[in-house]
Amino acid sequence: MTTNLVGPTDFPASRKSTYLNTAAVALMYRGAEVATTKWFSELAEIVREGQERGEVRATLDPKAVAQILISLLEGFVLQKALDPSVDSTNYLEALDAFLNCSFWQGS
Repeated sequence: MTTNLVGPTDFPASRKSTYLNTAAVALMYRGAEVATTKWFSELAEIVREGQERGEVRATLDPKAVAQILISLLEGFVLQKALDPSVDSTNYLEALDAFLNCSFWQGS
């Protein structure tokens, strides 16, 4: 028998809010925590290597960049889970515009 830690009415706005992701992380099993920490470290290292090659601005904190990249992915995964109709192509197009500084009108 499975015992749920929370019931369906504990988070009434869950279909419209992203705060559940924080709860999910807080309740993560140890293996997921280790994998997430490793993933974060590897992303930060990739950023550092890009800085050394002159591909990434040297003044940026590699850990902060890794956190942003993970947040972008985690946010998309959560949104897709809450609303399966979220269009991956549109998301990637908007993300590309942000990352390539073409989001703003006239840029």
